[in-house]
Amino acid sequence: MIINPQTNGTMKDYYLTFGQDHTHRVNGYTYDCNVVCVIRAENHGAARTIAFDTFDDKFATTYESAPNMEYFSRGLHKLN
Repeated sequence: MIINPQTNGTMKDYYLTFGQDHTHRVNGYTYDCNVVCVIRAENHGAARTIAFDTFDDKFATTYESAPNMEYFSRGLHKLN
């Protein structure tokens, strides 16, 4: 974990998955059901806020640890 100097909070990685019909293009990268999006945030609620701000309500689940990666052929990709 790292310390955010602006908030003195501890930053952590959270993991976001997408449903079969959820495809998004963000900063030239395609997020879909075959990739896990990594969001760095101070807490789970902040990670979900970033997810909603970025993907609206078109994602499946957020996790505090990486899901079983055998189901995600494109691996992990950092959003922020």
